[in-house]
Amino acid sequence: MNPSAKILTFPPRTGYPYLSPRDADAAAREYLDIPRDARSDDDRHQYLDSPDILLAICSILRRQHDLAPVMVLEQASEIYQWISQTEFDLGLFD
Repeated sequence: MNPSAKILTFPPRTGYPYLSPRDADAAAREYLDIPRDARSDDDRHQYLDSPDILLAICSILRRQHDLAPVMVLEQASEIYQWISQTEFDLGLFD
C-alpha cells in the first residue's frame, strides 16, 4: 500500500441516529408488538423512517415466514403499502 494513500470515511448519515444491531432489533420488535389496528402514523414514522429499524423488521419477518406466514404477509403488506405511499427518501446514502 502506498504510504501516501488515505482511507476516506463514509459521510455521516443525516436525519437518522446510528442504531446498533441490538438496538435496531429491539425497536423492530417494539414496532411489531404494536397491534396493527392501533398503529398511528407517528408510530410508523418513528420506526419505519429509520433504515436500521426497517432492515431489522425485514430480518425478523424473514425468519418468521415459515412459522407464521399469514402474520408475515399482513405485516409486510402493511409496511410496503405505507412506504410506497409516503413521500420521503428512505435509505438514500449518497
